[in-house]
Order: sequence, then structure tokens, then C-alpha cells
Amino acid sequence: MLHIHMAEVCVEGHYWCETLVYGEIQSFSILLKKIELPNTLRITNSDSKQMSYGTESIALDLICTVISGIPKETLSWMFNGEVLVSDNSTDSLKYTIIPDRTFDYRVYTCQADSRYLKTPLIRNITLNIDYPPDVFAIDYNNGTLFCNATGNPGIHNYSQWEHRSSNNKHIRYLDGRQNGYLLIPNLNGLPWFCKSGTYICSAENGITNNHRLYSTGSIHVEFEGTPECILNDFYGYGVLGLNAEISIEVYCVPKYDAFHWKTSDVNITNSSTKYFIKVAETHLETVRNYMHIHVARWKFSLIIYDLNQDDFEYYTLQVRNQNGNTFCGFRLKHTSK
Repeated sequence: MLHIHMAEVCVEGHYWCETLVYGEIQSFSILLKKIELPNTLRITNSDSKQMSYGTESIALDLICTVISGIPKETLSWMFNGEVLVSDNSTDSLKYTIIPDRTFDYRVYTCQADSRYLKTPLIRNITLNIDYPPDVFAIDYNNGTLFCNATGNPGIHNYSQWEHRSSNNKHIRYLDGRQNGYLLIPNLNGLPWFCKSGTYICSAENGITNNHRLYSTGSIHVEFEGTPECILNDFYGYGVLGLNAEISIEVYCVPKYDAFHWKTSDVNITNSSTKYFIKVAETHLETVRNYMHIHVARWKFSLIIYDLNQDDFEYYTLQVRNQNGNTFCGFRLKHTSK
């Protein structure tokens, strides 16, 4: 019997034994090899929480090291149980990724495996990927807008809101709150219909996107109110015996559900051969408080045929929607030209 303790490389090799069995000499051999198990598996670019940090679209190296055993183990990087790269000739294995925002909080696994291990050595690492925010605006339908920014890191700075008309012309910049809210009812100096349009918000978290710091989102907001006359109590001229057309323009959101023309003593209808009534939707560019505003309007027209002396008087247009009524006035004056 041969006992070998704490075998060193120098005692590795084949060992033979001869013995006499029933008068015959028989030989036996065994190959002695030194075995060491791999140990101290670690991921080099991680913190105490086993997190590795990167930035969207910038290459990130995942590096795993081990104190190799004998025979040499196989090192592998894995994701969701799938082997991404492996090598059995090195004690350090690198796997390079170019992460996007979907990689944030992905878990990658480094594994060292040897046939002499009962279970492989395993280390997990969780990615923390910085990326610029996705930005979109939310309308709470009560005059409050929120600039919703989702990025990593999750601390965002907001710039001014921009108010643009429905034909995409700049109206003005507005200061929102530091938490991303804009309270539109607090905007003074404009009637309700001038507050409609596109509101654009911008946010940043220190991570650039195509060399731009701020990311933007927008939403179109259509305010509603009682119909409002663009002009009221104004006048025009007509000639006896000729036709005249009176036009009154009204802001009306939502759309009118009824309208009516009348004079001091006549309710005007289209059934009369004396009058013809028509309505058209148009758009108006106007300047309010030094700001260019583009708004929708309704043009209500009354054509009066064969003017006589009784037709030169005050005409009233009543327009109604679900928010209320408004009255617009026009005086038709006589002229000889």
C-alpha cells in the first residue's frame, strides 16, 4: 500500500504495482494527477451591491475573473440561461455590450464550471443604465398639464413650456412649476379661446440624446367656453335696391348647436325669400397682447335681398353651445354709393 499526502506536481504521473497472484506476477497501474478547484469568482467592474453602471449607446465591458483550478475550468457569461460567450483557456472573461434603456436592471451571470465541482461557481450582476428621458405631456382635462419624464437617473430639470398655435406658430413661453406641472387657468391676459393650441415641455437629467440635452413632448389642448364675438356692435353700409351681406364671426368651441338672426321686430329664417343664411368654418390669425394667435372661428352670414328703407336697422345674431349663449350685433346703415 502506498500513501501520498499533499501531492505536488513532482509526484504526478503513472504508478505501477506488481503482485503475485496464484503463482503469476500481475501488474497494475494508476495515473495520479493533482486537482485544484477554482475559487474566488468575482466581477471586477461592480460595486458592493453587485451593480454595474453604464450609459445608453456607450460600450460597457462586463469582466469576470476567477482563481483557476486544475484542470482549468470553463468561464461563461450568461443571460436568461443562454450562454453568450465562454472560454476554458483563461482566468478572465470579458463580454462587451452596447446597452440601450431596455438593458436597465438586466441581470447577467458569470459562471465558472469544472467537472470536479459539485455545482458551478456563479456571480450575478445587475445593470444600471443611464439614459435621457422619454418626455410626453399629460392633460388632466382641468387646465392642468404635466410634463411626464421617464429617464435614468430619475431626477429631472424642466425648462419653460412653449405655447404654439394650431398652425405651429410660436405664441409665448410659460413658466411651469419645478415638478413639471403647468396650471393653464393661471395664465392671465387672454380669453379662453386664445389658450388653445399646442403646449410643448422639455426636460433633462444630464444625459444627452444625439448631443441634445433636453428632450421634448407636446400635447394639443382645445379649450371650451361660451361663444364669443370677434367683433360686436359694429356697422356697415348698404344701397337701396341692392343686396347686402352681413357677416359676424364667432369663436365657438365646442361647435354651436343653435343660432338665430333677428331684427328689432323680425325673426329671420331661411324660409323667407327676403333672406339667405349661410355658415362657414374658417381660421383666423390675430394678435393679442403682442402674441400671434391662430384660432378656429365660425362665420355667420346673412344676405338681404333688394334693400328697402326698413332693412337699415340693427341686426342681432344669437349663438348657443353647451356652455351658454352669446349675442352679437351689427347695424346696417344706408349709403347712396
